Amino acid sequence: MGEAFLMRDFLFSIRPEPEESPVQQRVSLIALYAIALASLLAVPYNLVIDYRRGDISSVFVLGAYGGFVLSGLAVFFSTRSVRKARLLFAIGVCALALRLIWEGGGERGFGLLYFIPAFPVFYFVLGRRGGLAFSALFLAGVGARFAFGSFPPESFLVDSENRMRVFMIFAVATGMGAAGIHYQHVLVAHLSRLAYVDPLTSLANRPRTAEYLEQATRAERPLFLVALKIHHFAQVAGFRGAKAADALIAALGARIREALNPGDFAGRWAGTVFLISREGSDAALLRDWATALLRSATSPISVEGRETSLRAGIAVTRFPEDGLTLDRLSANLMSTLDTSDVRHGKVRFYNEASWSAEQRRFRLASALKGAVGRGELNLVYHPKIRLSDGACLGAEVLSRWRHPELGVVPPTEFIPVAESIGCIGEITAFVVEGFLADWPAIAEARGPACDDCRHALNLSPLDLANLDFPGYIASRCRAAGVPTREIELEITEGMMMNDDGATQAVLRELKAAGFRLAIDDFGTGYSSLSYLHKLEADNLKIDRSFIEKLGPEGLTGPIVDAIISMGRSLGMTITAEGVETDADAAYLEGKGCEFAQGWLYTEPIPLESYLAWLRKRA
Repeated sequence: MGEAFLMRDFLFSIRPEPEESPVQQRVSLIALYAIALASLLAVPYNLVIDYRRGDISSVFVLGAYGGFVLSGLAVFFSTRSVRKARLLFAIGVCALALRLIWEGGGERGFGLLYFIPAFPVFYFVLGRRGGLAFSALFLAGVGARFAFGSFPPESFLVDSENRMRVFMIFAVATGMGAAGIHYQHVLVAHLSRLAYVDPLTSLANRPRTAEYLEQATRAERPLFLVALKIHHFAQVAGFRGAKAADALIAALGARIREALNPGDFAGRWAGTVFLISREGSDAALLRDWATALLRSATSPISVEGRETSLRAGIAVTRFPEDGLTLDRLSANLMSTLDTSDVRHGKVRFYNEASWSAEQRRFRLASALKGAVGRGELNLVYHPKIRLSDGACLGAEVLSRWRHPELGVVPPTEFIPVAESIGCIGEITAFVVEGFLADWPAIAEARGPACDDCRHALNLSPLDLANLDFPGYIASRCRAAGVPTREIELEITEGMMMNDDGATQAVLRELKAAGFRLAIDDFGTGYSSLSYLHKLEADNLKIDRSFIEKLGPEGLTGPIVDAIISMGRSLGMTITAEGVETDADAAYLEGKGCEFAQGWLYTEPIPLESYLAWLRKRA
């Protein structure tokens, strides 16, 4: 069976491969080197002999042949173009063949024999069609020359019987050479597909795509590089199975090929990412085409009698405006593919500002790992002030990061990165351990009479997802001698409303252990009164965005009034964040808000400054 398939491929594989495929270039280059080396050995010898015989025409033809061969090598070394080098070699070979046929193989007739071992090489110089045509024409030319019958007396072809034997040898050699040319074509085509074609989609694979785009960027013509990404494909594969998933990718590849125009190039860059190169500079036309491509890619695909719609998005970057190298252009695309617009099925062009932000985010993620161990984080305290008398009744314990190269990185920037890379638990532990270590000095500074002094620690959703966290923080408090009622754990509205069983279990366990719970940034989400009541939170913190807009116009006054009224009705204390003016403080106190934080009083301060605050205001 295997032999039958090989014979079928050998006889009937006529699908043409690009003449300038990378595999073809490499094998052609090897053949050109071999021809050049053989020519350097044979041409000088024959030149000397022909010159001594006074055969100036032969000297001229041999010289021209050698000149074309050397010119071909020179052109390749200067332009790196195998196609141009092959053209010059082909001209030289054809000139030499015509000369040998015309002269009947030279004085003794042996010149024609040079071409018998050269038949297999014709494919690499002339290509499949050119090699087959040249072999047939060469045999016809030899036959016509033999029939003409005029040869030098010294030639062994004077004998008609010798001519017949040599012609039969040429006929057999030509037939075998033609078979060899076709075999080499099939082999190179097969190797090209293995090396450079994605087996599922028949598009170029990643190595071939990279080679093509490197060449395209060196050509310095404006082009668009388009990336199409399939989202959530792992879920599709999980529900439909690997075979159906492969069929979906193959069908998508066919749709991409149908959308291409002449001159476009498409390749599969990764499992669910496809790259398309299109020359031009008209962004409006490109957006229309990309939108149509996206519509086609997300249309239902029927596989095994069932229709499946894929979710996809498209990112676009431009050469040379957005970058001059493939690395930069591909980085542009990958960062743009990660934006919310593309994830929600839209076409988005690369934006320099977004790329810079992603680059900084990546750098922060790399630097943040190990920052605690390197001692780059420290604690600060943001005092909480009682509005009625200005007393300091605790503080919010915050982390600050100072990197030796990046400088001071604000928590609004590094905390989301820490959550995304999974090291927020290490930072939470650093805050817990740091505060417990500072506790003896804080307890001394506040004095024994300050029973309402509370210190707040911020929790991340990942902390609440950790079933071991309540036991950890409770045991650390016992070991440090810190009553759990002295600590307030701040969570956001979204964390409070998370219906995940583990999160709710952790919240209940923290509450049962005696920790106070505060709802941070209240009013920015979609809180539910039932959740507030069920959670039995102790403190409601009004988000600074509402306090900032109180002002003379009182734009957010009704919202602040409602939050205060609701919190008090549920038996919660109210803390306003971001208080910066006396007018804001007076308004909040008048509405029944008990506590405030903000730069009206102080910015977050290091431990020593905070201790001084406590001694003065506790």
